[in-house]
Amino acid sequence: MCKINWNNGTVHLETIEDDRGKLCALEDFPFEVKRVFFIGDASKNTIRGEHAHFKEEQVIVCTGGCLQIMLYDGVGDTKTYLLKFADAIYVPRLMWSNINFIEPFSIMLVLSSTLYDERDYIRELRHFETVKRGINFIFPRKDLGI
Repeated sequence: MCKINWNNGTVHLETIEDDRGKLCALEDFPFEVKRVFFIGDASKNTIRGEHAHFKEEQVIVCTGGCLQIMLYDGVGDTKTYLLKFADAIYVPRLMWSNINFIEPFSIMLVLSSTLYDERDYIRELRHFETVKRGINFIFPRKDLGI
């Protein structure tokens, strides 16, 4: 297994394929994984995400179908990535993300650095942009350990 550089946009995971299928392994994360969840069985062009996190970091993996990931830094830089089977991307904290399920029944696996905490979510884009620009910035967030 080769070492993954999570700072270069998307990565394609090493895949071992034979007549029994495809095997992909994940290791060497940029954080300690505390939660794993997946979303599947979504209709074509279903949009997920539409939020950012104060503290949580994520690795998003496409385990089937095709996902379009839009990442916005809140101050002007937006990047869009297309993930297909065995593609993954690192999403740092304080990064707005939108995920479009391009193909029906695509599957997204998410590995998270934190347990679920609703207080960690920034669900309004304007609030996110305000936080990123430092206007009315509410830090430190002792309730979140940051």
